Amino acid sequence: MKTASKLVLAGAICSSVALPPLHAATSVGLQQATATFSQTGGGYFSVETAINGSSDDELGWAIDPHESNPQTAVFETTSDIGYQDGSVLTFTLGPVVHGVGRTFARPLPNISHN
Repeated sequence: MKTASKLVLAGAICSSVALPPLHAATSVGLQQATATFSQTGGGYFSVETAINGSSDDELGWAIDPHESNPQTAVFETTSDIGYQDGSVLTFTLGPVVHGVGRTFARPLPNISHN
């Protein structure tokens, strides 16, 4: 019998918009997902499954039994992104499968590449 996790993050996507002026968003591919912890019991819930291109396969990133500990997931972009005058990245996380989850985010430092 498959055990359901309390929180499963699936279907993570990213888009980029140039500043200023705002233009239509461009899809940003994600790869090389890593996490501080991924659930190993009750199914396959490795962080890579959060960006596998499907939110209908009941796969995704889960952290059971460590929900009370802060966890971090990192996703690389498949190509260089950014616009000369600045960019806004939007991450859409979801849907949450098998229960209600909470997502907490904090601002990341401004990172520029020459």
